[in-house]
Amino acid sequence: MGNLTHLDLSDANFSGLIPHQLGNLSSLCYLYLGSNFDLYADNLYWMSGLFSIQYIDLSSVDLHKEADWLQIMSKFSSLLELYLSNCKLDSLNPSLGFVNFTSLQVLYLSGNHFNHEIPNWISNLSTSLLKLYLDDSSLKGKIPPSIFNLEKLEYLSLDPNHLIGKIPESLGQLKHLTYLDLSFNSFNGPIPLSVGNLSHMRTLSLNQNQLNGTIPKSLGLLSNLEELYIENNFLTGAIDEGHFKKLSKLKDLCYQSI
Repeated sequence: MGNLTHLDLSDANFSGLIPHQLGNLSSLCYLYLGSNFDLYADNLYWMSGLFSIQYIDLSSVDLHKEADWLQIMSKFSSLLELYLSNCKLDSLNPSLGFVNFTSLQVLYLSGNHFNHEIPNWISNLSTSLLKLYLDDSSLKGKIPPSIFNLEKLEYLSLDPNHLIGKIPESLGQLKHLTYLDLSFNSFNGPIPLSVGNLSHMRTLSLNQNQLNGTIPKSLGLLSNLEELYIENNFLTGAIDEGHFKKLSKLKDLCYQSI
């Protein structure tokens, strides 16, 4: 077993404590234990021996007893993808100034109970992160400027949470975004004009907020847009042929004006 590189025990109806002996698999690159809904961990320090780990999926495993999960996971310099959705986590350790995820490309933390603001250490992932899932995680406050330092980000999901404030103009810095979901929050103010810089965007969801102002003409620059959801806000204006004729790929459109 010492040379084992892949271990997939996902969706196998396992229950009970994750055995610490798994930490002896020093050659392990892929660890999949997700979707075992009665599985739990008392701590994750046993993982410190997984020197080659690249993919970790503990989705739906109960990790509420492990307060140091972030510090433990961030020590894996080879880690590319981390899936910890629905793990009963309650903190992203917002007081941390630095988290050393040097290679991380996918961070999936949906369905947890953080009940605090998005931490600024997110900006430490600026050179590697491609996908960030923080949906349905009881996040609150404003979107921090650190989010807009994620220069390679392609996928950002922040719905539904308790986020407030304006959507910053610096959104336009995320020029590689193909998917953005900010729906079911409490954002107010206008849709930023800089949205027109997101030329790779395919799905844009801003519905169920408190956005106001005129629907920006810069939306018409998103020639790759396939899905646009901006309904249930307080927006004025219309999406008409004139400024939006470039949206030839648009398949699904939900909006309403007042």
